[in-house]
Amino acid sequence: MIECQLGSLIGLPKEPNLQGFSSAWKHSQKDHVKSEQVKDYICEYLFTQGLTDLKRDFEEWDPPVFPVNGHDLISEGCPKGRLMSLVTDALKVKWRDSDYK
Repeated sequence: MIECQLGSLIGLPKEPNLQGFSSAWKHSQKDHVKSEQVKDYICEYLFTQGLTDLKRDFEEWDPPVFPVNGHDLISEGCPKGRLMSLVTDALKVKWRDSDYK
């Protein structure tokens, strides 16, 4: 969006500090926004762009559900706590990279 000169349309300065943004992004907590919020944001964006058919299709779409839970990991010998969190994060990345299969 920045390269297309659209930043000012979403409230960014004409010359945003991309290096600072990149640094903040790398250090921010992963997945800190709930998926329902993201879906709401996208629907509102589509509405404001007049893309009502696409908005309706998106509202009817159900996102994939992560197929692994803590019980699955424990049954495979993964200890509870920080390590389980790291394993879950790594599995989610692999799941995403496999196109959620």
